Amino acid sequence: MAEKRVGIFIYYEWLSISPSLVSVVRSLTENGYIVDIFHLYDEKIGVLKPEFDNVNLISIRSGKRKWLTAISFLTASLKNIIKHKYKFFIGADQEGIIVSGILGKIKKTPYIYYSLEILTKEDIAKEKGIRRFALSVRKMLENHFSRNARITVAQDKYRAGILIRDNNISKENIFIVPNSYYFTSEKPCDAVDFQLPADKKIVLYAGSIQPEMAIEDIIRYVELWPENTILFLHTPYRSAYLEKIEKYIKEKKLEQKVIVSLKQLSFEELCCLIAKADIGISFYRPVNESFASGPSGKVSFYLSQGIPIITNKIPSVMDLVQKYKCGICVDTAKEAGEAIATILNNYSEFCADTKTCYKNELEFSKHFKKVLEHIESSF
Repeated sequence: MAEKRVGIFIYYEWLSISPSLVSVVRSLTENGYIVDIFHLYDEKIGVLKPEFDNVNLISIRSGKRKWLTAISFLTASLKNIIKHKYKFFIGADQEGIIVSGILGKIKKTPYIYYSLEILTKEDIAKEKGIRRFALSVRKMLENHFSRNARITVAQDKYRAGILIRDNNISKENIFIVPNSYYFTSEKPCDAVDFQLPADKKIVLYAGSIQPEMAIEDIIRYVELWPENTILFLHTPYRSAYLEKIEKYIKEKKLEQKVIVSLKQLSFEELCCLIAKADIGISFYRPVNESFASGPSGKVSFYLSQGIPIITNKIPSVMDLVQKYKCGICVDTAKEAGEAIATILNNYSEFCADTKTCYKNELEFSKHFKKVLEHIESSF
């Protein structure tokens, strides 16, 4: 039987903390594929540690000049793919699909567009000068190559709708695969100590701490929360914004109300942390349509571990909350305290269908299986 090899192109540094992309790799390897991953990397975030021998990681360091990094990424990818025959390529997000499209033409190899973040025409129109021009060129290339992709994967129906509208992609060629993690085993949680206060109710934020995540908005109103609750912020890496948050916590004397945890965890260890919390929280500032659409992988992690969620009014999350009563969506961060009190006062009701929601709507393997079946029958 011919070798099944796939190349995945990821033009950013956070592969190791992207549940969707790690899950794609895990699913492909379990189905007999040799996977070559081409990605940028940043030492502070960490490099993915492949689980299987049939995963090859080609890491390209980010440079200060974006155009030089882009050239390095493309040439390094080309140098490596020349050696092998590929069944197909996967391009992650805008830059990934452009690289996949270029290399797909060179190697006469079909490719898939795996879309997690989106950049719309409206977002570009808000920019000015050289940045607007550069983004317009990238969008033009993305449109061209995405229309020529065999299939496109989007993480929810709202993002799929934007891709259909902006990129003129056929609805029949789009598969919905939620931004979630493919679990294959459970880690004994007793072996992991997160030093959570036993006498408090834990509201957990787990993920990157960046301005777009509205962390400062959440903390600003934390004193309005029920007295026995604390905010536990866990992030895998340090950032300039995290330092700003820590300074704000100290200035406002909120150390007893907000705890910051900085540690790189495996996804299984992260699930252990989430399982020990009472509520998961996830907010977004709608700085562009990608953040306005949501959700991130945080929501799926929270629900997979059976804890209710609090988010701002993100369309795809509102659908889940309305259908499964697994949390509360609020207009502003100021309302989080009232939402916490409501959930804690009716906790068993809010927890009842969290795992059912995850299994029915967000379980990665269930949805990605349809992509694999299409690949095996059509490529």
